[in-house]
Amino acid sequence: MAGTGINVTETNTLSPYFPEMNLYAARVNYLMQQGSPSKDVALYMPYNGSLSETDAVKAMNYNGIAWDAINDASIQAADTVYEDGKISANGGKMTYQAIVVEGTTLPVATMEKLKELATVILYGNAPAKQPGYADGKYAAGDAKVAACAAEIIAQENGSNPKIMADLEKALAAVKRPSPMRKTQTSVLRDALWVTAGSWSISATLTPVKIPSPSRPTGSIRISTGWIRTAVRSIGPRRITV
Repeated sequence: MAGTGINVTETNTLSPYFPEMNLYAARVNYLMQQGSPSKDVALYMPYNGSLSETDAVKAMNYNGIAWDAINDASIQAADTVYEDGKISANGGKMTYQAIVVEGTTLPVATMEKLKELATVILYGNAPAKQPGYADGKYAAGDAKVAACAAEIIAQENGSNPKIMADLEKALAAVKRPSPMRKTQTSVLRDALWVTAGSWSISATLTPVKIPSPSRPTGSIRISTGWIRTAVRSIGPRRITV
C-alpha cells in the first residue's frame, strides 16, 4: 500500500507552518482517541501481508463502507461475541455490524464461530474446505466447513451473494451510522458543535492568522485572512460513541 509524506526541511516553502500543522494533527489525534473505534464491516483476512484489492475490498471502498481486517485468531477468541446487535471483538474495543468472508477455505473452528455471529456475508463460492490435510482426515473437516457454511446462509442474517452487484446490495443492508456528508455543524460564539450519527463533538474555536486572500477552498471558507478552527485547546467537549 503506497504511503504519503512531505520533505520537512527549512527549504520547504511550508516550513513556517509546520509547527501549527503538527499541533493541529496532535489535537485531531487527541480528539479521535476519546471514543472507541467502530467499523461497519470486518473483512476476513487470515494471513499477514499485502492487501489485495479483491471484489469485496472494491465494493466496500466504492460504497464508502468503513472496514477492518480480522483473522482466525480474532474470530475464534472467546471475547468475540454477538451482543447488542453488533459483533464485538477484542474485549469490546472493536465493534462491527457484519463480517465479510471472501474465500472457500477456512478452519473448522473459524466456521463454527462464525455461526454464532451475525451478520455474516459469504461472498462468491461458499466455503467448502479447511486448510491442510489434518493427518489424512481432511475430508471430515471439509464436510464440517461446508455444513457450517450452509447453516450460515440459512440464517436470517446470513447471505451468499455470488456477484459483485449482489454483494453491494448485501452491504447496503448493513445498518450503519449516518454518513459524514450529513453532518450538522453549528457555531455559537467561540464554540463549534458537530453532530453526526450517534455522536457529537464540541470544541473551542480560536482564530488563526494565515496569509491568504479571501476564497473558498474545499469545505473550509477562508475570510479576510482568518480561519476559525479548533486550536490551542479542546473544550468543553462532549463525545458519546
